[in-house]
Amino acid sequence: MDTKRMQVLNSEYEPLRTHTHNMLKALTNSGFKCEWGYFAQHSVRNGNEWFFEHYPIPVITIKNVCEIGFDINQTFIECKLTRDDSIAFDFSRFYGFNFEVYGVTDCLNDFYDAGQDINDIHAKIKKSDEKEIGVSLLFGYLESVENVMQAVNKLKEISNREIA
Repeated sequence: MDTKRMQVLNSEYEPLRTHTHNMLKALTNSGFKCEWGYFAQHSVRNGNEWFFEHYPIPVITIKNVCEIGFDINQTFIECKLTRDDSIAFDFSRFYGFNFEVYGVTDCLNDFYDAGQDINDIHAKIKKSDEKEIGVSLLFGYLESVENVMQAVNKLKEISNREIA
């Protein structure tokens, strides 16, 4: 048995698991209905390139609001808008957050990231064939429960009208 490799994995996964459970507790105490599990096959941006993750990470699904992922490098929150809702949506509502907008069918189809003009999002979506549009809010590694809760509450407020 290669316990060294197992210890390396444990040193990466234990903080993620602990943080996920702390987040779940805060969410359920706030009345959110949640499920969670480990999921693989995420793509993350590394500068201008994408990195495909074969390994699983903990993800919390908050019913009718969003998903929260706890990755080795970052915490992210993902939600979706229909094409029509995204064309009408005021993305400036996400000012104050580091966020990306992309296609759900082709997640590498970027409509917006921090280096682009927010005013171009709608035109890019209109030119695409995407039926659903994804939005990711990006945070630091093991972002504080308080900061993530603030973002989730903002998405809940928006989701009452627009986000699926």
